[in-house]
Amino acid sequence: MSAGTPWGKVYGDLWRHEKWVGLSKGGKALWTSAFSWSKESKTYGRVPGHLLFIFDGLPEEADELVSMGLWIREDGDYVFHDWDERQESLAKDREVSEKRAEAGRESGRTRRSQRKAGTNGNKGRTSAEQARTSAPESARQDAPITPDEDAPEVLFPLVQDETRNKAELEREREREREFSTTRSSGGSTRQSRAFVYPDGFELWWKAYPRKDDKRKALTSWKTATRSVDNADLIAGAERYRDDPNRSEAYTKLPTTWLNGHCWENGPLPSRGGPGNRPQAGDTHRAMQRSHTAAQKYRALEDAGYYDQTPQITPINSRRTA
Repeated sequence: MSAGTPWGKVYGDLWRHEKWVGLSKGGKALWTSAFSWSKESKTYGRVPGHLLFIFDGLPEEADELVSMGLWIREDGDYVFHDWDERQESLAKDREVSEKRAEAGRESGRTRRSQRKAGTNGNKGRTSAEQARTSAPESARQDAPITPDEDAPEVLFPLVQDETRNKAELEREREREREFSTTRSSGGSTRQSRAFVYPDGFELWWKAYPRKDDKRKALTSWKTATRSVDNADLIAGAERYRDDPNRSEAYTKLPTTWLNGHCWENGPLPSRGGPGNRPQAGDTHRAMQRSHTAAQKYRALEDAGYYDQTPQITPINSRRTA
C-alpha cells in the first residue's frame, strides 16, 4: 500500500456477522472493493451506480447489499449504511483542515507582527532567514530555503463549499434544526427545544406495525420519499401491518423495510401448506442460499463463537486412534 493512502475501519467480527454470512461471494467482493475505493476517493461512503463495473459488481449484488441493510439506495447511487458514525465523515475532515489552516494563518500574523515591531528588520525571524539575508549575494542564491519548524502544517481544504456532498449538507441542516442551544448568564449551555418529527413521517410511523429505532427510521424515510410519495409508503405499511401471514416475531425493522423498498412487495406467503414449498428458479436458489447460511450459523455456534468465552477444539484432538 502507498504511504499516505487513507485507511478505513472494519469490525473484527465482520466475517461472522449475520448480515455478512448471508451475502454471496460477489456481494462480499463488491462491498470490499467499493469500501476501499470510497476511502481513497474521499466520497464518504457514496458509490455511483454507473461505476459498479469497475469493481466487477453487478446490479443484483448491489441490490443484495441494500436488502441486507449494508447499503442504502439514493438517487441512482449507493451509500454505505452509517458511514459517518463508523468512518471519518466529511464534516470531520473539513473541521481538521480548517483548524490547520487557521493555525497557519495565526502563525503568519504573529511573524508579521514581530517583524513590524523590530527596529532592524531581523526581530522575530528565524536564524536561517537571518543567515540568508546577512550572507553575500552569491551565497544567498545557492543557500537552500529551510522551512520554519515552528510553523504548523497548512493543508488546502479537502472539499470546497460549492462541491460539498448534498447529503452531508442536508444532515448538517437537520442537526441545526434538531438541537437549538442558548447561552445562559452563567455561561452554561442548555437545549432550548425538543426535536420534532415531520408530520408525514409521524403518519407513516403510526401505520407501521413495529416501533424500533425511530430516529434511524426517519433517515431512511427521508431517503425513500425522494423517489416515492408518502401516501404509497403509508399504504404499503398498512398492507404489511394487516397481512394475515405476518408474524410479530419476524416483523421487519422500520429501517429494513424502508431500505429494502418493501412497500413494493406483494402479500406475504402463507405459513405452512403447499404454497410454502420451494419453487423452481430464483425462489429455489434463494432457499438454497438461506439453507447454506443456516449451516454456517450452526457451525459457528458449535465452535463457540457466540459464547462469551469461545472454546474451540484443536483439530488434532478430534482425530481418533
